[in-house]
Amino acid sequence: MPGPRNGAQANSIYFVGDLLPTHSKSSTISEITSVANLLKSSVPEDKWWFGKRTVTPMQLSLTLIVYDTKAGHTQVQAWLHQQRSRLKPHAN
Repeated sequence: MPGPRNGAQANSIYFVGDLLPTHSKSSTISEITSVANLLKSSVPEDKWWFGKRTVTPMQLSLTLIVYDTKAGHTQVQAWLHQQRSRLKPHAN
């Protein structure tokens, strides 16, 4: 899905099932909410707490729906990439 243009805000959906401890549809809303809270704590708080950005965890699809600008979605994508990189085993 194309992201928002310029300063416009739009929703994007991000799969996070691979970041959950159970990696399955049986993941709880608290596990998905935990990922959402980690994401929110990785960017300046004023952006989240004053309604400029939102993150909505979706248990059934193991996704986060993020409402943000194009620049914000770029930050979300970078954060998700970083989290996934941490989960991969490192070759010796």
